[in-house]
Amino acid sequence: MTIKICLLISFLVILAPPFCPQAAAANAADLGLSIAAEQGGMPVSEVAQNQTFSYNITLENNCLACPAEDVFLTVKLPYEALHVITEIYPPLPLDYSIRRSGDLLQAEFQWLPPGSSRYINITMTSPKVAPATLYVTARLRYDGDPNPGNNTITLSTYVPLVGYNKTEAAKSFEDLLHNQSYLLFSFQDLLMQVPQGADENYSFTASFEQLLRAQAHLTDGFVDLLANDSEFGWDADYGKDDRLYLLRSYEAMLRDEADLFLGFEAKINGSWRSLDGYGAPGHSMDAQWELLASLEDLLKRQVQLYKGFAILFHEIDEGADPQERVAAVEFLSSFEDLLRRQSDLLREFEDIMGRKFSQMGSNSWEEYSRVQPALGSDWDISL
Repeated sequence: MTIKICLLISFLVILAPPFCPQAAAANAADLGLSIAAEQGGMPVSEVAQNQTFSYNITLENNCLACPAEDVFLTVKLPYEALHVITEIYPPLPLDYSIRRSGDLLQAEFQWLPPGSSRYINITMTSPKVAPATLYVTARLRYDGDPNPGNNTITLSTYVPLVGYNKTEAAKSFEDLLHNQSYLLFSFQDLLMQVPQGADENYSFTASFEQLLRAQAHLTDGFVDLLANDSEFGWDADYGKDDRLYLLRSYEAMLRDEADLFLGFEAKINGSWRSLDGYGAPGHSMDAQWELLASLEDLLKRQVQLYKGFAILFHEIDEGADPQERVAAVEFLSSFEDLLRRQSDLLREFEDIMGRKFSQMGSNSWEEYSRVQPALGSDWDISL
């Protein structure tokens, strides 16, 4: 009898479905997610610009004995890509609903039978602008899931920039520099109105000087992008039209910087009385000397930028092409005007320095040379 009972128990164990530890609890199925980016039915990790692709999300009920009710799926789509359509497979039964608002998509499933799967296919169009990394995150919400660790998944898909274009990179860089100049002008407007007293005047003026120094450094980097490896003349990648366009843009940058440097000088002038005898905490040099030294350094940096303009200007071919001949005359006239602006700034710098010497009862460069190296060959612009 014992042997028969054991055989019967063994037979029943073989026929029984796999044990589901959460089967005794209501709404306790273990749900899981997987996701893949696909093109033409094949998984991909990269998608070209402005191409149709899809996210294929698999929603699984891993329990063979536990149905799941009221399952919510939320998908955060990449904001750079364009949503085309979302489809559920198999399409029947119609026990689900889909809603989308912007880059947030939600699907609700009323019933997932034990061991079943549903597939959510989301068709997208990749962005026109590259490079970009597209992130998509899918998240399940289901009460009582004993294993919530597999209810969230994130996938990244890369949109590469095919064929780096140096000309387009230079144009993108110059656009950023122009926008930053606009922000600096806005800061300068506030600088003339807001600060009161020696502490604020010094702090904001010194901050503005640091911003101008960084801008001049970035503009110098723009020149490096235009020049060839020998740092003399244009890189071979730039055609005639690109050279004219970029040199005009560079000219506009120099005008902006000249105006910003003039604004810095005006701020020093306007704050001169409040800064008389003021020393910033921890600084051994008084504020007037510090700002004079900063103005001198900025003017030297500007001369370096003018040198870069002169080098690129001389590489414009004013020979047979009428367009370039006219452009060369315009650039020469503009360069003359820029040099006049530089001359005006140097004159203002000299006037302020003379005022400082007068305060000290000195007519020499001795004191300034002690705290800042005298003007040297950096001021020469070779044409």
